[in-house]
Amino acid sequence: MLSDIGLPDMNGYDLMREVRSRPAETGGNVPAIAISGYASQSDIEAAIDAGFQRHMSKPVVLDALESAIYRLTQA
Repeated sequence: MLSDIGLPDMNGYDLMREVRSRPAETGGNVPAIAISGYASQSDIEAAIDAGFQRHMSKPVVLDALESAIYRLTQA
């Protein structure tokens, strides 16, 4: 799952918390990367605390995104 943090109806942190509250068989364990222009250390920590495995700052470098997706899906 790739999600921005700044969403129109809720933020990405709340979305991720909702996803993580679900059982694994309904997607609760989906690999997830936050993509955001918010890139301070506290923003990164908030994304991880919400349940994202990785935080990437905008603009995202395609090779880095591909590598992050590969690593998350090979675990």
